[in-house]
Amino acid sequence: MYAINLQLKPVEMGIVGKHKSWQQEFKGLGAFNHYFGLLHPFKGVGYTLPDIWDGYFHITLAKFHSSLAPHQLDEIFSKFSPSIEDLPYIPDVVFRASSISTSSGANRGIDRNKINFVVLPIDPSPEIESFYDKVQPLLITIIEQAKARDPKITPKEHLHLTVRKYSNVRFNLENINIQQFPLEFRCSHLEVKQTREQAVSRFNSAANNTYRWWTGAIENKRQCSSCFTPIKPGDWEGFCLACGKYESIIPIWSTDGRNMNHYDGIKQQECVNEPMTMNMMKKSGYKERRGLGIHNQGRSTPVETSLHDHHFDLSHHFRILSVEPDSGIKLPPGWIKEWSKTGERHYYFNINTGESRWEPPI
Repeated sequence: MYAINLQLKPVEMGIVGKHKSWQQEFKGLGAFNHYFGLLHPFKGVGYTLPDIWDGYFHITLAKFHSSLAPHQLDEIFSKFSPSIEDLPYIPDVVFRASSISTSSGANRGIDRNKINFVVLPIDPSPEIESFYDKVQPLLITIIEQAKARDPKITPKEHLHLTVRKYSNVRFNLENINIQQFPLEFRCSHLEVKQTREQAVSRFNSAANNTYRWWTGAIENKRQCSSCFTPIKPGDWEGFCLACGKYESIIPIWSTDGRNMNHYDGIKQQECVNEPMTMNMMKKSGYKERRGLGIHNQGRSTPVETSLHDHHFDLSHHFRILSVEPDSGIKLPPGWIKEWSKTGERHYYFNINTGESRWEPPI
């Protein structure tokens, strides 16, 4: 299965909740969690509603199967250069959602066929209708290139953003009052993407795991692939608090050019975006997985940290911020206080930038 998606980047681009003349931007790791936490703050229920990882929010425009092998499809799209001159600049298109609903999961796989989707239907508007009409030729061209079997293009009136799909909700969605605080967001690009399961399978099958399918960081051999922070089995939630990187699949093809065929450029950009201190350390001869001493002595991995977890009888395991009294400390905007289970102490987390630190940011 492959999908043609409009990709969101809430960590970098943020999302906006609006109420009359007032608006609030949510940006950084857990942006959607914080938005829903504002809509329904009681016992953290709203915060735990989204179970989609930060790098996986998207609007699906079409799905298809291909008669080609994955590597054949990679080769075809490496030479794919359609005209997109008539397509509006995607980050300029504003999407809005003012309702929340469920979509049946009856046709899902055996392990999830009783789990419904929680979705935000996209509000109709002249701008969205115009964009939808103009993107159709590109969708058809992609489907033809992929030699697709059983392609399904999402009807205009069914466009939506999925925010939950791994467990059923145990509360009334009418309590999520999105109508009074509707959501507004933009997408970064259009992309053709394989499933995560297929990407992981190809990675595991490749010699020496040389197949790179992700940007940011993933869990690999029970540690973060970027900073090597240890990760307990089942604790990976799509991002690493230690280095602030999150997992996202590299698309097979995309309108912004950041896809499988330009991996070197993506890797170079990741290096540019690395923290300044890490860049300086590498220039001084630091090697990953080694200590900082002259003979490589010392810790070779960061101190392990994790978010405080609660269940709230939702039959699923979520990350949730455990906000504690600030002991009289007035934190700057965007900073909150959290608890590290492994460190057994509080630390401070910036919901806008994803930065974390042990000492108060004052």
